Amino acid sequence: MRQPHFFLALPLPKNLKENIASKAQEIPFYRSFKKWLHPEDLHITLVFLGAMEENQYQELVDKCQSLILSKNPFSLTTNHFSFFGQQEKPRIFWLGVEQSNRLAELQGEVQQICLDVGMTVEKRPYRPHITLAKRWSDARSFAEVQALLQPLSSLTWEVNEFVLYRTNVDKIPSYEIVERFSFQQKGE
Repeated sequence: MRQPHFFLALPLPKNLKENIASKAQEIPFYRSFKKWLHPEDLHITLVFLGAMEENQYQELVDKCQSLILSKNPFSLTTNHFSFFGQQEKPRIFWLGVEQSNRLAELQGEVQQICLDVGMTVEKRPYRPHITLAKRWSDARSFAEVQALLQPLSSLTWEVNEFVLYRTNVDKIPSYEIVERFSFQQKGE
């Protein structure tokens, strides 16, 4: 049996997930990706962790609980669609968020905690995004239909926690919150 994988992420509010999922179905090439994420699985990853030992898990939880004592809620706003992979056949189609110093700071601190507990973390620069779909499967090139994509109106929400997700590959939705780290201080 495969060991569960974990990642730290910003969960999205239910109304935002529903709004994004509804708008996604209006995308002209909606059926051209093999997999669209279940609305409950929409999130912004902070750090992917993979499998963890029990002692790493507990140390990670303890350090994240300490971190949130100094954190205030902050706002994020969606701003554009983009993709990872080749423009003809992208691996990932995603919705980005406006640049946020508070998000960059939180991600850096969470990543350092992961390193401190002995986890291996992503080496590429952090690009916050909400993964919407995976694996382009249309005979047409994505580049051909990308021009049909209408911009999504900006959506803003308050971030007041991050969570530890466990991946359940045999279930839909696939991501299960196993720990919540709610910010203790009031928004600015």
